[in-house]
Amino acid sequence: MNVRLYLITVLVRAETILTYTHVAGPVSQADGNVVQTSLWNNAGAIALSVCGVLIAALLMGICQSLALRFPLFKALLWIAMNVLVFLIASVIMIFWVRGAGGMFGIPVFFAAYSPVYAAISGVTILRLRA
Repeated sequence: MNVRLYLITVLVRAETILTYTHVAGPVSQADGNVVQTSLWNNAGAIALSVCGVLIAALLMGICQSLALRFPLFKALLWIAMNVLVFLIASVIMIFWVRGAGGMFGIPVFFAAYSPVYAAISGVTILRLRA
């Protein structure tokens, strides 16, 4: 399998898991009781999901910097940019996508966020190439 396709698949899976990690509102328990939850109740699960997204972004940044043949310092800046961009994406996923219909909101999120990622990475690559 193509490495780039594999990394994108990992990232999309991590974002999908992040979408369903937190459930704010009434949640059914195994014993039949219904409890009210909030983002704070699921902070640990959300943190684990965000870590998964950031690890995927880190791996993606490393592979991209190797493909672009950046020297070490520029590669580190590229990797940091990738992690920052996907940290921003994670925050948006937590607060917006869940309210936008969960799985149905993910394609809208990716369509809306892709130009942001393209702009940030484009400016970064221009600065690093100069």
